[in-house]
Amino acid sequence: MRRREVLNLLGALPVGGLSAAAGEHSVLLGNPADKLKLVVRDSGQPGPLYFVPHDDENIAVRAVERWWQSRPSGVLIELQQTGRRYIYQHLGGRRLWCDPNRMYSEPRVVAAQITALRPKCAVVPPAAASFGPTDLDLAGTHFARIGAQVLATLGEWLGRSYGPLVGLHNNTDGSLNVRSVFKRSEKPAVYRATGADPDDFFLVTEAGDFDALRTLGFNVVLQPARIADDGSLSVWAARNRVRYFNVEAQHRDCLDYDRARGHLDYQTRMLRALESLL
Repeated sequence: MRRREVLNLLGALPVGGLSAAAGEHSVLLGNPADKLKLVVRDSGQPGPLYFVPHDDENIAVRAVERWWQSRPSGVLIELQQTGRRYIYQHLGGRRLWCDPNRMYSEPRVVAAQITALRPKCAVVPPAAASFGPTDLDLAGTHFARIGAQVLATLGEWLGRSYGPLVGLHNNTDGSLNVRSVFKRSEKPAVYRATGADPDDFFLVTEAGDFDALRTLGFNVVLQPARIADDGSLSVWAARNRVRYFNVEAQHRDCLDYDRARGHLDYQTRMLRALESLL
């Protein structure tokens, strides 16, 4: 089921500030035939720069749409292709996949992230014997170029005084939580709020934002200052001194409205809290 169909199932309604008149447009990325694009929706008012990199994380999109019903501000940018978590490109007769939150670095870093997906879904057909280091280098370069295109679009909006940069994500129950997002050896600062689901949390790159969200009673983790470059947007933001929030909540598999509704409510509440800090 594609994202728009999922949102219709969840009861998504037309929202003030989301019309074409307010500035909705698409930006094609990579190979045109692969139909990878950014969909940009401007609320018409300055505010946060919301970015949804994974095309199956629908609750995050719905949370912004719901929040905009009462307070339209900022811009929402979605990366869309197949309705799946990973994106693909055809290179050399093969379909290669990449995590769209792991391509914001130099080609060698992106290539390592592509390798981490194999043999799960990185190369179709899985002709591993004929897929050598040179092919991997080319793939890393290609997806890093797409990452640069995404960053250029984000940069345009940041340059218009939109911000901060807010990555929006959904997870499945127990797959990721405020204590597991970083290794203990990386020594992140973590605050676990009493009574809050650990799968619903903020990740931030600035200590002041960590303290503010902790005071408001949310799960929050401060990304360590020294962390390996994995091509993620949070690492890119920290290294480029861009104020960044990751708003993470269940449920990535959100076809069951009853299961997803509580986390939709909570992620909307998280967006409200975030704007109170601006």
